Amino acid sequence: SSQDMTVAPMISTSGGEVLEMEYRQRWNSGGFWLQGSGAYNPDGGLAGSPGAQTYGHIFGSGRQQLAEDWRGGFDVQATSNSAYMRFYDISFLDRLTNDLFLEGTPGRTRFALTSYWFQGLRSTDFQSRIPYVLPKLEFSYIPVDKVAGGSFRLDLNGVAIGRDNQRNDQRFTSEVNWKRPEVLGNGQIWTLVLDARGDAYHFDVPRGTIRTSDNTIERGTAYAALDWRWPFIAEQGEHSYIVQPIAQFIAQPYGGNPRGLRNEDSQDFEFSDFNVFSFNQLPGYDIIESGPRANVGADAEMLFPGG
Repeated sequence: SSQDMTVAPMISTSGGEVLEMEYRQRWNSGGFWLQGSGAYNPDGGLAGSPGAQTYGHIFGSGRQQLAEDWRGGFDVQATSNSAYMRFYDISFLDRLTNDLFLEGTPGRTRFALTSYWFQGLRSTDFQSRIPYVLPKLEFSYIPVDKVAGGSFRLDLNGVAIGRDNQRNDQRFTSEVNWKRPEVLGNGQIWTLVLDARGDAYHFDVPRGTIRTSDNTIERGTAYAALDWRWPFIAEQGEHSYIVQPIAQFIAQPYGGNPRGLRNEDSQDFEFSDFNVFSFNQLPGYDIIESGPRANVGADAEMLFPGG
């Protein structure tokens, strides 16, 4: 293994004293680094109160290989005062993220269990309203062999969200997806997609040791989709051109978003070329598209020799 440490003191005439330290260590199967500081200002002022004040921060990250396909790790970002790091030119981040995770990727399968804690440094942030995640579950199973001539995928996703003395949400989602592409006459690509999904939600709002509300919501939905594409390819010198019309038809029942469902992770919607031909164009898990619908358009690409 190898390690090093850096110490950087700073002394000022009217801003107090700051001591920054960084420690790094690496070994064969992992490593970590930690960077922290402490400050003492006899004139105070950052927290809005007079008198001598002390401040501090810590940043860091660590990774450890547990087995051939498994690893664990953490990331830490925290400060004792929202203006401290900007005042001393340490960092200009205004949202800090802390996480602790375990991840495994055997074959084409992925498992991840992660916890998050966030700290908001903006003047409009209320820390009690910023949720912490304890934990978030992600599991994807994709077999190597085909199932009924198509590709199969099973996804499990769950999350427990809490806030200090405010509402707590728990969600568990399971989804199975099967798709089978076929290349028919003249290079037309037809893909049949079958998908089924179920969600279970639990909400409660604690007030001390009393929960003012405690309710559950279940949701189930499924769709069958047909994707048609007809790519035309042309070459001119070292350049290639691809133009393909696309049409998608999705058969799905209405009522995918029951009343009382809380929207935690589907609020940041952005319509772009990345999701225009998605069967569910809404981000996250909470809000989904429902009802029969169609997506029709075209895609054009120009490929250069370099990529």
